[in-house]
Amino acid sequence: MTHFEFYKMRLNLQSSMCRSPVSPAPFIQRMSILQVSEQTSDPFIPVKTFMSTLKVKKSHIDVYAGQIPAGTSVRSILHFSQGIRTGLFQAYNWDSESLNMHHYNQSTPPIYNVENMKVQTVIWNGGQDILANPIDVKNLVAKTYNLVYHKKIGDYNHLDFIIGKDVAEKVYNDLFAFIKKDQSG
Repeated sequence: MTHFEFYKMRLNLQSSMCRSPVSPAPFIQRMSILQVSEQTSDPFIPVKTFMSTLKVKKSHIDVYAGQIPAGTSVRSILHFSQGIRTGLFQAYNWDSESLNMHHYNQSTPPIYNVENMKVQTVIWNGGQDILANPIDVKNLVAKTYNLVYHKKIGDYNHLDFIIGKDVAEKVYNDLFAFIKKDQSG
């Protein structure tokens, strides 16, 4: 089985679970950074490639890879795929007018209006993060009403913000300073 076939199979499964068509093309496009190759039969090459870019002890990669996708619900993955498919930043679509009405008091999921969120906001993003692509981050930063700080860490991917060797100095120290300042102010 090739990488493409593997991801197509998973997305078709997700599609049948949410009763709406999901094209694998946008997902595969976003995965292109992982150098997906149709030449190999190992469907986990993208995960292994992604894990090899982490700023962690290389001896720990197998432990971390064995936990994927720990902490992520099926609904979160489906919600993520809905955003890719529609291009909208909105609440989870229950794919049923009655269920959407039950949850949101309207037949479609509400759009998240970031512009209306007045809370002070700080944003960090990684230059190698395939789950937060540069276009999405640029749009979010532009729409964030009360952005007080934004830092792009060029060599960081999605998990480096949690388990990177240098995450304390690149992220956590600043984060704790913002929290301390907010609580004292």
